[in-house]
Amino acid sequence: MAIIYPQFLAHILKVHENIHNNISYPFFDPACIRYEALRTVMVDGESIRTVINKFGLTDYEYRKTSTEFKNYGTAGLIGSTVKKLTGDFAVENERMVIVLKKARPRWPSTKMVTILKGFNKDITLSLMRQLYASYGWAHGTKPYKRVDFWSLNLKVTRLSKLQCQSLRRDSFFCEDDHLQHLIEVFRTMDIRGITKRYPRSRVSFKQHKMNFLSLGLLGLVDCDRPPFRNSKVGFAEEGNIILSKIQKPKKDEAYFSKILKSKKIEVDATCLTKIFNRWDVKNFQSQFCGDLIRLSQTPVDGVETTLPLSKYLPQAIPLRLDKGFIAFMEDLDVIPLANPGIFLFLPYLNRLKIFEHASGLIDLDPSQGYSWFSLLLLDIGRILGGISSISKACRVHELSLPLMAGLVAMPCNDSILNGLASIVSRPIENGICQK
Repeated sequence: MAIIYPQFLAHILKVHENIHNNISYPFFDPACIRYEALRTVMVDGESIRTVINKFGLTDYEYRKTSTEFKNYGTAGLIGSTVKKLTGDFAVENERMVIVLKKARPRWPSTKMVTILKGFNKDITLSLMRQLYASYGWAHGTKPYKRVDFWSLNLKVTRLSKLQCQSLRRDSFFCEDDHLQHLIEVFRTMDIRGITKRYPRSRVSFKQHKMNFLSLGLLGLVDCDRPPFRNSKVGFAEEGNIILSKIQKPKKDEAYFSKILKSKKIEVDATCLTKIFNRWDVKNFQSQFCGDLIRLSQTPVDGVETTLPLSKYLPQAIPLRLDKGFIAFMEDLDVIPLANPGIFLFLPYLNRLKIFEHASGLIDLDPSQGYSWFSLLLLDIGRILGGISSISKACRVHELSLPLMAGLVAMPCNDSILNGLASIVSRPIENGICQK
């Protein structure tokens, strides 16, 4: 499915606003204005000059409207002021975004880009933001609660196909212009007997009327067929399974079948195998880095490290912070710390066998992104430091807490809730870790 181009999307939403601001037909939709202008000239016999003044068009706009109408029919009038209707977006990638978004509705576009990189999908942030806007997930489109963005995308996809099909006519009315049949009905909504003039069933009439009073002429365009199918478990549950699988790669299909069964979703192991193969979860490589390896990285291809240290940091053992961590911290004399005493709790936690108990409950493998064990240490550190919440801890401009937790920088505020966070190294200037 092609995503709606931002300029055309803004045009559609403007039509929607005009309708709900009670602007009368045809002036709520530029496409309807052009249709009525052509109709007034070609059917009612009014002069072009009179019509131009009545409908607020220029000579160029009228000539362009006439040409598009003769070549592509009524569909050619929609978005005639916009150069581009849709942008290209791979169907496979679009489906992945929809599935993940259904599973995690609050994920921003920045996090979605990072997640898809783990599946070897390189999508630019600007293109992802266009997709978010096209589906009503962006900040600018979220207020439009009455717009069915899924249906809108299917209508625009169908419209782009109609505008590529030649539909030449000898007169104003054309038997093959099905969109014209509908606009001829709905342009007379205030006249009694509209259901008798409507060429289809009463069930479809209700839907067409609702769409027309939401999107104008575009609302009368039939929806295109969806380019991808839903899975047997549904988009949301498929996303939940995929996210659980990449965090627990050793769990087999039987484990996830039990989870779905508890939700009254009956599927066999073959269905789950197909889902995992489609996503290629075995080759997922997390792009979220959150262990001490980032501190000890050396420059690559002449690019300087993000930390302007006077010497390279010593090699650390990232798998278990209690092994070799104190020795590692003793060599960090180039990093000023405001709370060095917080590290004294690490051997105390070791003495209490916190590390051993946590290792039996939490996956400590740093190759799976940052470790939940690091979040445990971060939470303990902020409690010992007298910080009231994780959110406030993430706003600390200092390295004591992230170093104690084995993180290069603080995770984002929702890391505890979502289980995935973009953790990046940041430069140090004048002894302060920049956010």
